[in-house]
Amino acid sequence: MIEKKNLIDKINLSKNKSLTKEYFINALKNEVKTWKAIHHTHIVEFRDFSETANNIYFFLEFCSGG
Repeated sequence: MIEKKNLIDKINLSKNKSLTKEYFINALKNEVKTWKAIHHTHIVEFRDFSETANNIYFFLEFCSGG
């Protein structure tokens, strides 16, 4: 679970002032597209994501015994 507010606050406090909330959201969407495209037996599969007002949730493949 990633708390969006805390993560965005960290980005805003970073030395790189060009990073904005919109930049972060676009970067995260690109990351999700990459995760969805990867299908390999030795890599945990990305299933889905959901967001609420304060959090982003990532749903990954369940790996028993690992």
